[in-house]
Amino acid sequence: MSNGFNPDAFNPHDPGFLADPCPTYALFRAQAPIHRVEQFNSSWLFTYDDCKQVLDDKEVWVKNSPLPPSPQNKMPGPYGATSSLPPGLFSSDPKPHTKLRGILEPLFDTAIAAAPGIAAEIAEPLLADAQQHGRIELMSGYALLLPARVLFRLLGIPDDPGVWDGLIAWQTAIVAAHNVPQPTQVLFAGATSSMALNRISKMH
Repeated sequence: MSNGFNPDAFNPHDPGFLADPCPTYALFRAQAPIHRVEQFNSSWLFTYDDCKQVLDDKEVWVKNSPLPPSPQNKMPGPYGATSSLPPGLFSSDPKPHTKLRGILEPLFDTAIAAAPGIAAEIAEPLLADAQQHGRIELMSGYALLLPARVLFRLLGIPDDPGVWDGLIAWQTAIVAAHNVPQPTQVLFAGATSSMALNRISKMH
């Protein structure tokens, strides 16, 4: 490729790319707008129009393949077990997604009206603690905790000792496991946390 750009050498985990991804995105848009990233066993799209087409055309581009996974693509351990579970709201396709959203959206719209007051109430002690100690870890000590705790309050999840922190830990493990090249133990931890959340949602 021109300018020494080799899209096949792209490493999404490269520290230089993570620190400033925009120049790499520009090269992909110009020279390889749709490119197969073998590390993730998927094709990546880099232009606005292509991304919009995929996101808008819900009949062609689905989140869940209608075909059963092939043996070579089936995840091992807990993630293999979760593949037989029905998808939830965020991972389902129409028509189930449309039906679920129609049921939940009015309830959520009513609850979200209280969000600003709840956010202020939760933010105050977080900021007070930061002021007392003279420092704050912005991501883990504020940006992660504030929206998570607001959502827990809106959903009516009690702030019992360990409950909120445990849910955040589970979700953190799930997010980490969505990164396909992660070690097997990370994938197992994410899948186990996913099954735990599924179990709790069915209990309540």
